[in-house]
Amino acid sequence: MDIMGWYDDKKATIHIEKYKNEKDAQKDAEKAVKKGWVLQEMVTSNGHVNLFRTIFVRGLILGASRTKGSLVVTYSRPVCPYPKCGKPVIDNAHRLENGETWHDKCWNQSQEELRKQQQKEDEKQARKDNSKGLFGLMR
Repeated sequence: MDIMGWYDDKKATIHIEKYKNEKDAQKDAEKAVKKGWVLQEMVTSNGHVNLFRTIFVRGLILGASRTKGSLVVTYSRPVCPYPKCGKPVIDNAHRLENGETWHDKCWNQSQEELRKQQQKEDEKQARKDNSKGLFGLMR
């Protein structure tokens, strides 16, 4: 029986988790990354994280060096910017150079809508141009 973790919440976009040790944090980070989560911040109580000896790879914590104390990790998950969606991007992502992350389906749909909108504007302009031509001949 597999127990669902916080990273399985498909509606959540931010999560803060407190760990007693790096091993537990690493296990969660590995699972969270597969579900679209990104490690944003790592803070300790009763200690500190040596960031120069900590490497972040796709949200994973590798080689963290710190003194004793609890570890608090903040995770986030991108939200699809498509106006008709606005849901967290979990998988099937389309990432733009500017960092925006879209659902593939939303990206494709938005591009199709833009194409149709441009086609309508072109047709409207053609009708306008044609009507000017007819009225010009009537003078």
